[in-house]
Amino acid sequence: MAVKANQTYSGKIIGGGLHHASTGSLGISVELECKEGTIQHTWYVTPNTKERVKKTLLDLGVPEKTLTSRTALENIGSVLTGKVVEFNTIEEEYKGKKHVRVQWVNPPKKKAEPTPEAAKLIADMFADETPAPQNGNGHASEETIPFE
Repeated sequence: MAVKANQTYSGKIIGGGLHHASTGSLGISVELECKEGTIQHTWYVTPNTKERVKKTLLDLGVPEKTLTSRTALENIGSVLTGKVVEFNTIEEEYKGKKHVRVQWVNPPKKKAEPTPEAAKLIADMFADETPAPQNGNGHASEETIPFE
């Protein structure tokens, strides 16, 4: 199988390193793997993108001191390898040829953790001991019902 356009994939980083294009562009390249295959992605680091790239790398668990250390950056591939990610793909055309490229790479979405009192509150509602929060019309308030 192959990675397809307009999809969201769960996978991991299986390699990476620094990137210095012939145009002078600088970046951090990674190889992403999911059950459908592998695909390359580069976070280009410019004055306009550095904060977004930094946030993504920190969210992936890269220590901030790694991003400011020349020595540590030389080993960024080993820091990123094994990180679990989600990535979205899109289709682009370049010089008349269509190809799939990565649009976004982020850490996996965290599942909502129940609060310690969740079981009690739910049990109380099923036991009719605590009425559901209501709006002014006597109906359960939409604002109190979380949707993901």
